[in-house]
Amino acid sequence: MKALLFTVLPFLIASCGVYAWYPYVTRDFELGKPKEATVGSVMIGWETGSDYMQYEKWLVDRKGLRKELIYNGLIQGILQVSYREFAVDVRGAYARPAFNQELKYELANSPEITFQDVRIRIESADQSKVVFVLLQEPTETKIDTSAAKK
Repeated sequence: MKALLFTVLPFLIASCGVYAWYPYVTRDFELGKPKEATVGSVMIGWETGSDYMQYEKWLVDRKGLRKELIYNGLIQGILQVSYREFAVDVRGAYARPAFNQELKYELANSPEITFQDVRIRIESADQSKVVFVLLQEPTETKIDTSAAKK
């Protein structure tokens, strides 16, 4: 019994490690820089969540939420955009069904569109592409993740 204990115990201790959740943010955009998107492509996308790490090195689990604004074209002066969000895990799998919302903006009123806390200025748009500048990024992407692992 003692021999088994001394054989197994070091492996049990070594496998315990220090585990902790660390916030993460990914951004598929640049603030203030012109960008082009074609119909069906992502205008801006971002993901926020937490990584469960062992020894601040090995990713054990991930719980996150991916959000995207997708360009759907311009019809009779109405800019059409889809918003979608879906949960992701460590494998990149969708942990729940996606949430979708169709958005329509009349560009004759203003070249700026707003969705939640995101502000975008439309430089040009037609049935196949849009050129825009991101004026205000989502608030949730402004968190500082650099201090989380110190």
